[in-house]
Amino acid sequence: MTDSYIDELLLYGEDESISSKASALKQFYEHMAKFVYNDYEPAPLESCDSSGDFLDRMERWLSCYDTVQERWIAFKSVQYLIFLTQDEYRELYRVACHRNLPEYIIKQKNLSFLDQDYKTKITEAIDKCWFCPITDSLKINSFLHQNKISGKRLRPDLSSLSAFAAPSKIQQYIYDNKIDYLVAIEDFVGSGDQALKALEPICNLINIPILFIPLVICEKGLQNISSTLKDKVTISPIMTIDRSSLISKSPNEGEPITFKEIRKVIDDNFHKIESSPNNGKFGYNDLGGTVIMYSNAPNNMPAIYNRESPIWAPLFPRIDRG
Repeated sequence: MTDSYIDELLLYGEDESISSKASALKQFYEHMAKFVYNDYEPAPLESCDSSGDFLDRMERWLSCYDTVQERWIAFKSVQYLIFLTQDEYRELYRVACHRNLPEYIIKQKNLSFLDQDYKTKITEAIDKCWFCPITDSLKINSFLHQNKISGKRLRPDLSSLSAFAAPSKIQQYIYDNKIDYLVAIEDFVGSGDQALKALEPICNLINIPILFIPLVICEKGLQNISSTLKDKVTISPIMTIDRSSLISKSPNEGEPITFKEIRKVIDDNFHKIESSPNNGKFGYNDLGGTVIMYSNAPNNMPAIYNRESPIWAPLFPRIDRG
């Protein structure tokens, strides 16, 4: 017998292939803990060991399952989670500014690469952009500093702006600051509902072109926003998460075979987890998101990964909005 639930899996069953897979996954998770997972901001460092924090959370998480079979399925499911680091977001910031934004401006202004001054015209157009995040999750100052953009003095998140600002003041600010384009940016979009709640009111308040750059967006969210705002907003995503990568309530074409058994584990253990009515077994809108940002775990993930209760320890604890 062993006191470690992870080491228990190395001895699980008579099939040597399971032991071999468990050993390989343990090494992979140890490596990821050391270089990636331990940068997860909502989880306080609880160990002086470089890999102890995440692995300690995993031990507590695995202890919540009733059988070794459930622990094995949960353990191997972690390899399908997509963890985005701060460095990766810095690269997404760079791509947004140096690829997506210039492409949009070139089309808007009908520029040609043959024009000798096309780079100057792009720079001038960027100076007339109003960069705003959809929510406060996107660190707009980091985005601007990373790309050496001064930006406008006010950089409100559009969710707050549409809720509190007077339309006349928004329009006056656009006029006073000679703004030609609103560039909305968000770090992660799942179902698209939150982005729509911010963008739809803004579309009715201003009469300048709007570019929306979701750094990472699920395919479902992209389709949702595109169909709703197709004539009002230009959407230019950088990274799109395919449906086959989601552990949704219903199977998706092309998903890994093991997702079927993961769904059963989620079904069988959800009663142990406290979760708000809109964020059920498979997360908000049953999306089954598998993306985790270094800053937080989205509410559209299956509850076993990010929700907490007196008898459930999450692998990536989520910090909810008030």
